[in-house]
Amino acid sequence: MKTLEIVVDEGGPNERVLLDIPQWDFNWQGQYVLQDAIAVNVEAPLTVRCTYDNTPENRARVGLPPESVVVPAGEGTGTEMCIGAMLVVTQDPTP
Repeated sequence: MKTLEIVVDEGGPNERVLLDIPQWDFNWQGQYVLQDAIAVNVEAPLTVRCTYDNTPENRARVGLPPESVVVPAGEGTGTEMCIGAMLVVTQDPTP
């Protein structure tokens, strides 16, 4: 994966990027906690967007043949996954 974003109301008049990781590192398989709570309408759609680098140069860098191929979803080094999860509360839980 190259980039990851979580967007609320994608394409709508109130679109906001909630999480933006412009240069993903494979070793960052963890969770992120936002510094400040973000109010989101419960009916607003959330979208997880990921981009991948399937260029011949990147494929050679990771030891794959240079031809671009369809990369299926999965948990292996030759596959990709794009997963985003959020914890949603009805109000700020801090007193």
